[in-house]
Amino acid sequence: RRPVNFTDNMNFILGSLGEDGAVFATDLKEDDEEDQDGDELGHIVNDLNMSEKTKAAVRRSQRRRAGDKGSGQSGSSIYFHRFETFGALRDKDWYLTLPDGERAMGCASGEGWAAVITSRRFLRFFTSGGNQGPVVWLKGEP
Repeated sequence: RRPVNFTDNMNFILGSLGEDGAVFATDLKEDDEEDQDGDELGHIVNDLNMSEKTKAAVRRSQRRRAGDKGSGQSGSSIYFHRFETFGALRDKDWYLTLPDGERAMGCASGEGWAAVITSRRFLRFFTSGGNQGPVVWLKGEP
């Protein structure tokens, strides 16, 4: 198998390599708004040696936990990069966006399948061709 490379233009936060390809997921897409440093977490985050992107992600996560949802929010994006194909190259890879507010929490892939666990406790199965299979709701906390 030849080496695989591609450019991450979507800021993936999760990924998994499988036999047929690799599945990747992004965080929730939100409007880029100025983060408020007046909250109690703001002074702690500013004192740490983190990049500005990491600081912004921590603040967004904290706001989400507090129940502050932005109006420009949509679900995580899922991208599958297939290593090889018998068909047209343009049909090799696929992507989709989860429903509004649904965040990818983990992903896995294997021979002929990919799966994503979400913040709504759904385990979503996909074929390596991009068709969604069974969706299983899991008990417990996400």
